[in-house]
Amino acid sequence: MGAFSDAMNQHGVKPEAVLKQSNKMEALQEDDVTLYQKRAAKRLGAVEGTYEKAGIAKPRSGRGVTEKHLAAAVAGTPVPRKARAKLARAFNAILKEGGKPAVETTVLFGMPNMKKKDA
Repeated sequence: MGAFSDAMNQHGVKPEAVLKQSNKMEALQEDDVTLYQKRAAKRLGAVEGTYEKAGIAKPRSGRGVTEKHLAAAVAGTPVPRKARAKLARAFNAILKEGGKPAVETTVLFGMPNMKKKDA
């Protein structure tokens, strides 16, 4: 078992709760559709500058974490960076609802094995 499953056991969080919370947090809202439209208009040249200068935030992805990624995190096998971020956000949201402090991603997944580029 991995560090994520240890943290889930320690804090009493169930895997189903993490999946449900992730899907809830990543679901598209009305304002996300508006953001997608603004970003498209910017790409077509209606707005100059960067997204930040134009005041266009990044919309939600609309996709929560999958059962496959959750199972991999519980087993302690490598999980993609974006899936780790979604799992950590959902886990910390559950802890926050319970009045507990948030846990850092490095604690949940350990230090990721990152490949260093040769300079």
